[in-house]
Amino acid sequence: MSYEGTNFMGQKSKLEDVACCAGNEIALFADEMGIDQAWFRYPDHIAVKCSDTSHYESERAVASEECVELTEIAMQGRRIATVEFRRAIGMKPFGLIRLVELMEPRPEKVGHDAVGIDHVEFSHPQMSAFADVLKSSAVRYEEQSNESHNWVSFELNDGLEVKLNDLSLADTIEAELARGDLEIIKSVRR
Repeated sequence: MSYEGTNFMGQKSKLEDVACCAGNEIALFADEMGIDQAWFRYPDHIAVKCSDTSHYESERAVASEECVELTEIAMQGRRIATVEFRRAIGMKPFGLIRLVELMEPRPEKVGHDAVGIDHVEFSHPQMSAFADVLKSSAVRYEEQSNESHNWVSFELNDGLEVKLNDLSLADTIEAELARGDLEIIKSVRR
């Protein structure tokens, strides 16, 4: 399945299809690599990368009509909106996702990055132990961190990036706001 495309917010069924396909791909990948699927039992969010500012604003406008809450932050010269939907998106076989992270591209990346689903993220309290699991498999991965959280990132065979994070997206935003690293520029609650 291709994870590239536009108008994800206007076609929630498209997001559901992608989530279901991604869940199945992750399950197959885990089985092929001998990784226990329990590591993926806490799906957190899907991240959608927009092509440019006007695309981001269009997707955000549609999302704001369909959400329970939308919080927009400024970070590294771009805006990122966290969208919580009324109805969760199923990511079989792992569970439900309520959040979508909608990303405006960094100014220097406009026209260079793929547009569409950027990554799928899971949270797990023992994320650092997951890196040890990956070390014993043939999976190429990268350990990353910043001041508020740590994560492991790897790509599936079809190119989808999967991240396992020690904090949920909501907890990460809360920690970064408390430290003063982020600024909320828009918040909508319905």
